[in-house]
Amino acid sequence: MFKPGRLALARMRRRYTARLLAEEADVSPVTLSRIENSKQEPDDETVEKLVRVLRYPRQFFFMPDIDGIDVQAASFRSLTAMSARERDAALASGAIALELVDWVSARFHLPTPDLLDIEYQTEPTAAARALRQYWAMGERPVGHLIKLLESKGVRVFALAENTRNVDAFSYWRNGEPFIFLNTMKTPNAVVLMRLMNWGTSFCTDMADHMDATRSTKRTCSPAHF
Repeated sequence: MFKPGRLALARMRRRYTARLLAEEADVSPVTLSRIENSKQEPDDETVEKLVRVLRYPRQFFFMPDIDGIDVQAASFRSLTAMSARERDAALASGAIALELVDWVSARFHLPTPDLLDIEYQTEPTAAARALRQYWAMGERPVGHLIKLLESKGVRVFALAENTRNVDAFSYWRNGEPFIFLNTMKTPNAVVLMRLMNWGTSFCTDMADHMDATRSTKRTCSPAHF
């Protein structure tokens, strides 16, 4: 059965508004709206049109429902700098990554998140120091940050975004921390964002993970790590 949620996800991933997709696919806006709102099952011809424009395999739209990422649950570094379409495209990419993680996790053993509850820390420097102590890192520089994060159970993905407005975002799901990085940035900028999101993930989102309110949110900088 055709999954309207996957149509909406693919549309956002390709940065199409509903009106623009309808125009490009030669489908009436009313028909597209009814399909996305589960009020009409698309015929084969309509499905093929959508497949052609959205550039997703036909079977993608008939797989089980996929959970999206609520914008309120994601922590972006530069939310005000991006358009709604850029934001939604990044979140759609993240949702597809979550599906990939589920597939991999069902077949392979991934590192269990080994994180420290640093909600009680009010200063980013103290939080970073506590995490270093917990991981027995001492004061030595981090040789390979992504490798370190993944070894501690953080799921790190690249964002193939054709824009510099989307830096990166972090997200928690079922006790798993995720970081998504835009690979369009220069190597130095990517490293900087890795550090920023590492700090953000553990100093900002930990409160959410512990079922606290987002009002406890704190911000870290690369220097703290």
